[in-house]
Amino acid sequence: AKVSMRLVANQDPDDIAEKFTAYAQALAPDTVEIEVENMHGGFGYLTELDNPGLQAGVRALEKAFGKEVDFLREGGSIPIVKVFADILKAPVLLMGYGLPDQNAHAPNENFSLYNFHKGMESLVYFLDEMGQL
Repeated sequence: AKVSMRLVANQDPDDIAEKFTAYAQALAPDTVEIEVENMHGGFGYLTELDNPGLQAGVRALEKAFGKEVDFLREGGSIPIVKVFADILKAPVLLMGYGLPDQNAHAPNENFSLYNFHKGMESLVYFLDEMGQL
């Protein structure tokens, strides 16, 4: 079986892998041998809500879509996000345009043209907002 976990900020992937391995082995009866291979891991990331860049993103999304932004703690578990933040020594902002019914990463994944066009519009507003900081 392949088990994949998305971690949140301040979780250590090696620590979680060790805990998972110990738990899985503890569940197995004596007649079953469990071997776990830790293939890779990545740290989660969280951008603070009061970050000026994030607030610029909020204003941009609200201008483009004409609606208040909903904050979801998603996306920060993409392993490269923390790497970008660490290397660039700068906060990372993820602006999501997909909706739950668009089935991200599923065989029937789709993305509405409305969100595509409004997403591009929001990026123009975002660059303008960042330029004013």
